[in-house]
Amino acid sequence: MDLRQLLDRIRIRTVIPEGRSGIDRSFIRLMERISQADVIKLRRINTLYKGWAVAASIALILSSCFLFLQERLTKEVEYAVETNVSGTVKHLLLADGSKVTINVGSKLVYPREFTSKKREVFLSGEAYFEVAHNKHKPFIVRVGDIGVKVLGTKFNVKAYTNDINITTTLLEGSVMVENSVTNQNRQLLPNDVYSYNQLNRCFTVVNEPDATNNVMWLNGIIQMNQMTLEELSLQFERVYNVRIIILDERLKQKKFNGEFRYGEDLGSILEVLRITAPLSYKVVNRTILFN
Repeated sequence: MDLRQLLDRIRIRTVIPEGRSGIDRSFIRLMERISQADVIKLRRINTLYKGWAVAASIALILSSCFLFLQERLTKEVEYAVETNVSGTVKHLLLADGSKVTINVGSKLVYPREFTSKKREVFLSGEAYFEVAHNKHKPFIVRVGDIGVKVLGTKFNVKAYTNDINITTTLLEGSVMVENSVTNQNRQLLPNDVYSYNQLNRCFTVVNEPDATNNVMWLNGIIQMNQMTLEELSLQFERVYNVRIIILDERLKQKKFNGEFRYGEDLGSILEVLRITAPLSYKVVNRTILFN
């Protein structure tokens, strides 16, 4: 597949207002049109960049491709896409020995072989990384405007397409979070949780002694720690492949504590919510209405 064919397949989907974009974000969304079986072969291209950069929406996509291609692809690089729609966590071993656990509803784009000076992967959703140490080749996870750069460590990145916040949780080692919009980089220490709001372009860093709660999903557990019904509904939609509509706006910020496991009967969970909230719900085919 050549570059023109690849560009013809592009459709950008975002919850971020117009004008909010970035090179890395465009590249990820370009990749999101690719099915799980697709393998992308991208070659370095050295011309036409300035001409294409004039047109607004087209330039956004083309400039993203060119910057990535010019910087990284001195050789032909073969990318693969791993998508998790199974309802359970998925494990992946990269060519450098790094281990990735991919949460439900997530997609990872990665080189089959790391041939450039950097080991770069592109994430939409949530994944946990155990990076093989290589001081000569930094490992970078690209999510929207954020790049998480490491040499060897254990960390979690959460950045679903409908999430306002991009969140990085560091469990071991050290990472540098690079922000291409604010140009503010931040080094994290173990148990630091970095959260970047894509709407107001602000970030916070909090050291949480119980940061491991953020990766309970590795064991198939969703931890509800003051989780709103709106946030919980997104989890249900990803895990159970349902659609949820909250009819009463006041319920959206209703908070819950506890946990549930992947594969647990959704009807039983809904009954618990109905009793504890309290609230009522109705199931129509694969749509759940809360009111």
